[in-house]
Amino acid sequence: MLLAEASRLVDRRRWRQAVRVLSVAATTSADVDDRRHVLERLAVTSADGGHHGISCDAVFELQEIEPRRADTWVAFANVALARGNYEHADRAARSALADDDGNHGAWAALAASYAGLGWFDRAEACLDRLDRESLTDLERWRIGRAVNRWALTNTRWYVFGALAALVVGLLAVAVAVSVPFAARELRLRRLRADDPRRFLESLAATAWRYERRLRLSHAAAVCCSVAGFAAAHTLL
Repeated sequence: MLLAEASRLVDRRRWRQAVRVLSVAATTSADVDDRRHVLERLAVTSADGGHHGISCDAVFELQEIEPRRADTWVAFANVALARGNYEHADRAARSALADDDGNHGAWAALAASYAGLGWFDRAEACLDRLDRESLTDLERWRIGRAVNRWALTNTRWYVFGALAALVVGLLAVAVAVSVPFAARELRLRRLRADDPRRFLESLAATAWRYERRLRLSHAAAVCCSVAGFAAAHTLL
């Protein structure tokens, strides 16, 4: 009854309630095989729902139950998939297939791990071993989630690259704009050192106060560079 209720909750993606029901089932299961099955469900469901502490506890308990069977390795693979550890998911799914080459869940988990790594030809080959119509909603969701994470990860690097290029460009603009300003200050120091030429320096200083466009462009370039660098530092 509890497992059936947990399955209904999982189908509706009500992870918290499903984890609560499975936790109760785990504490009331006396038979080793029944407890193993409940812990497998609990580890995967809690990982899918983001309850990684509960998932870790269930995984630790499963590791103490020997011998490990294919379904336990599939559970480990699905936990790794939920965490985005596709290399670990790959190894666990292969361990399951070594024990049972026809395990449906293992092939689905292996396909999801390949999809998360961007190895879509291999993912398709795994799916070819299955009847695709027989994939459960959860298996389809896990494979789709892996593809989305792969796409988002690659997009993130593209964004970081573009942002880094923007920051470098802004810094280059700031340097390019600042060089003439620095050169002006150095040259005016020579005028200040010579008493007869201080009058010319004072005229330059007065005129400089009216060069608002130059001063604003310099300030804007520096501010944008600082803001861009701060944003890049925060995101990276």
